[in-house]
Amino acid sequence: MSIDLTGTAAVAAWAGFAAGPWQEQIDVRDFVLRNIAPSSCADVALAGPSPRVAALVQRAAGGLGDWVAELLVGLPGEVWHSLQTRAAPAQAFEDVASQEVRAARAVHLVNGPVDGGGRVLGDVRRVALYGLDALAAAKRAERNELDLLASTEQVVRQRADLAEQLIGMSQLAELGDRAGVDLAQPARTAREAAQWMLLAYLAGLVEIATAETAWGRNAGFLDVYIARDLATGTLTAARAQEICDDVVLVLGIVGRLRACRPVVLTLGGTAEDGRHLVTGTSMRFLQALRNVADGPLPALAVLWSSRLPAPFRRACAEASLSGVRVTYVSDDLVRASWGDDAAIVGSASTAVRVGRQVTYGGVRVNLAKALLYALNGGRDELTGRQVGPVASAVTGDVLVFDDVVPRLRATLDWLAGVAVDSLVCAHATRDRYGYERVAMALSDAIVLRSLVCEVAGVAIAADSLAAIRHATVRPVRSTDGLVVDVELEGSVPRFGTDDDRADELAVWLLRTFMSALRGRQTYRGALHAQGLVRPEPGDGTSTGATPDGRPAQAPLFAWTGTPDELVASVAKLPYAEAQAGLACPYPVQADDLGADPQARGARLVELVDAALCRGGAYGLLVLVR
Repeated sequence: MSIDLTGTAAVAAWAGFAAGPWQEQIDVRDFVLRNIAPSSCADVALAGPSPRVAALVQRAAGGLGDWVAELLVGLPGEVWHSLQTRAAPAQAFEDVASQEVRAARAVHLVNGPVDGGGRVLGDVRRVALYGLDALAAAKRAERNELDLLASTEQVVRQRADLAEQLIGMSQLAELGDRAGVDLAQPARTAREAAQWMLLAYLAGLVEIATAETAWGRNAGFLDVYIARDLATGTLTAARAQEICDDVVLVLGIVGRLRACRPVVLTLGGTAEDGRHLVTGTSMRFLQALRNVADGPLPALAVLWSSRLPAPFRRACAEASLSGVRVTYVSDDLVRASWGDDAAIVGSASTAVRVGRQVTYGGVRVNLAKALLYALNGGRDELTGRQVGPVASAVTGDVLVFDDVVPRLRATLDWLAGVAVDSLVCAHATRDRYGYERVAMALSDAIVLRSLVCEVAGVAIAADSLAAIRHATVRPVRSTDGLVVDVELEGSVPRFGTDDDRADELAVWLLRTFMSALRGRQTYRGALHAQGLVRPEPGDGTSTGATPDGRPAQAPLFAWTGTPDELVASVAKLPYAEAQAGLACPYPVQADDLGADPQARGARLVELVDAALCRGGAYGLLVLVR
């Protein structure tokens, strides 16, 4: 996307930055890699909370008020109130969803928000680096190129999208006016860069207040500005810290207002040229989590590598030990698939290309319940309704593995069709009533689109198949022939105990379902993807007794092994078959890490290294108890 900055304030705003292609085309990655100064983190000047930040944290505990205008972003309280989550217009989805989709959602075989969840991670850095005038000019140039093409359905849709994106830029400019700043031109200072990014981020949320979203991977970008301003003496270390404190506090407040999972802030990672991308500002953000710890906090995602500086790695571990929600994700896996300008989003810790990708997600399927449909010929085990295709139910006094597997394969093929159907309906209606004007305005003209189906209940389904294969499972039927319970004899190999007999069945489930997904037509040419997620409580309560001995309506996530065994099992799952995320919960008892706080941090670093750097796992959500 080329730009023309003739006659703008760019020359002054970019003073001191290394020149490159980023000055002639919109390419924030090029700007960052040419200007970033990776830090050893040994001598970064950190500071505690300023009196202003400490007062804001205290006031944040009491909820929204006039005080929010004192935050760096500079917006009045009424704008913040508009960020609160609004219910998605479910009727729009119901109007287009098939009877089959509605039936599967009614019994919670298929779950997820009807608005499709968060879809776009717009590149808010573009507003700070280029200003809205240049970005809007680039979008108009894209429109001129489309006007030279015949008006096919695809071209007409692209023109309509561009029109919406230009409206989004106007809305963002208006939000800047309400904050008393002019976003038309590039940011001139580190403080302005942070404010410009926050305004762009919040503008997207004001527009679409129905889904969780992520902040992105912005520490390296902001550090370029901070380092320049520190070098010229226009910024002090204390003020640099306060900027980061403000950003973290704003993200924490957003997560609380939207009544969803905390906003995810991505740090760490390495570049394709081998350099690590940890900077002094990476450390400032970790310090900010301490400075505003008494207020609402965002979650942290760390792109983890053994090449990251030791002080940074230790500080991340200490954040986990202090209670911050930290997910550690393999930088090697992310960089190989998505490049070195990717960030983490969503409950599955999905990696996406910032400003270059649209993720059509929001559907979660219950594979444990799907197995019960295979046993019962498509009937729901709790209600008796015929939800799936009519098929014969299992017969006999003992479940036979070679009989169950073909039935399950057919059920998974049908379920994949229902899941994709639900995704297409969700996102087609979302584009009608909730197109992300601002976020898409801060994205490339041509983006990678992925259609993501999340899968839950994989462990229980794998355990159930292992029980059928390696133990004796006798079905207990109701008066109308439904399998409603089992009698289990013998020991059962369990997923999460590093037992290949169960783990290979989990791999088979992922491969089989992914293969079925790939056979379905997607929305807007999106690529198929699936992500492994931890089941929600409702997944368990809507699922009957399973062949592994789990009682009806019990939770779908439980294991009998150690945390390390759980990680070993998850690490066997192929990332190529679940590129929308494979993050594994990793419960840790603080006392097991040692008595000394510093020793605990070092020990946690060793555990994460063992799982991600040597064990091949994709991600760990560390839960310190």
